[in-house]
Amino acid sequence: MSEQESCCFCGLLCSGDRTTGCRLREKLLNQAAISPSRGVSLDESVESVLRNLPADERTLWWIDSADVQATRQIIQLAELRGDDIHIGQSTSTRLHRRVAESSGWLGTTLAEATTHSQLVITLGSEIETEVPQLAKQLVRPESTWVHLGEWSSEVVRPDHIIPTAVSGLYALLTEVLLRLRYESLGQRDTNSQLLYSAIAGSDYTTVVWSADQFNDDLDELTLRRLVAISHLVSQTHRFCLLPIEANTGRVTANETLSWLTGYSPSASFDAGRWSSKADRTGWPLEKFRRTFGSIVMFRNVVTANPLPQVGANLSIVPAGYAELAQGEVVEISAVGQGSAGHLMRGDGALSIFCGANQLSLSKRHTRQPSALELLTELRERLKQSANGALDRGDAADLAGETP
Repeated sequence: MSEQESCCFCGLLCSGDRTTGCRLREKLLNQAAISPSRGVSLDESVESVLRNLPADERTLWWIDSADVQATRQIIQLAELRGDDIHIGQSTSTRLHRRVAESSGWLGTTLAEATTHSQLVITLGSEIETEVPQLAKQLVRPESTWVHLGEWSSEVVRPDHIIPTAVSGLYALLTEVLLRLRYESLGQRDTNSQLLYSAIAGSDYTTVVWSADQFNDDLDELTLRRLVAISHLVSQTHRFCLLPIEANTGRVTANETLSWLTGYSPSASFDAGRWSSKADRTGWPLEKFRRTFGSIVMFRNVVTANPLPQVGANLSIVPAGYAELAQGEVVEISAVGQGSAGHLMRGDGALSIFCGANQLSLSKRHTRQPSALELLTELRERLKQSANGALDRGDAADLAGETP
């Protein structure tokens, strides 16, 4: 398999022939090819970043989406300067974490589900638009596929479609739960009967959805109904829940920060060690501005989500996001388009190398530095500056002066 064929534009991280004919991939590569960009040298980019890193105040590195190496470099920069790092969390991410921590659920991975699932249940419309190649990866010919929601594609279609709006999933799942728990209870309409029969007849069921689509109070109730069904069915059969995070850069940054510091999504470096102060998720904008001398927004992995508006002093982003960025803007190449990088899949179970796309590169008239080039050079400049200050201090001591 060629590294160039790996794709990082959704949570599946498809490779090989699974990338062929993906509408999402084609759309994002076309956008990258026509996005206006500025021809700025690496030195100019580094100087722009340095102007926004106050020497006597803490900086918050807000990572919206990043690959492994970029996150490592930001962690090293924070250690060098004594800064804070925060991984941006969507409302849906917080909701899923809250449900998982309070109730727990039996999870799985894409690889395990692909190998063993007899029944695959998909939820909502975004599983089709945000994770478009899911059927190629997850559904086997011998599996049964039931989709709860609208489905538009005629190329690949589920075995059964229950056209339920996301807002109606809670009621449907409640009826199924009653049937599973008490055989005589629950309404016996066509939709609930179809779903009940499919679940009752499967030894291994996997429920899959795009995590970003489920983000409000009713969605939380829906997830809790799924958890209740999972707990009940898992007493005799395997019933797994698998939310797919479409923003692979957010998954990757979270996992990398946790590996290297022991904390996530917020970590502070002070007195030579990492610690976790208050989780900064949900902070009001003014609190960020009062707490930090500077805020740096960072993204080098493509995502359909808008950039968070947190009053950033500096935004380090690919060209396609520059117009929506806050503060001074430094453009870098995006992983999977103009540069390569390692990313965690949307189930958080696997790291995959995503190569730069040669077609995207050939259409560009200018080349932005990669995140690794920019952050590595920035770290070297800061180390040289710190060493120079120490040398001047030592010379002053030898001369009997106070630096």
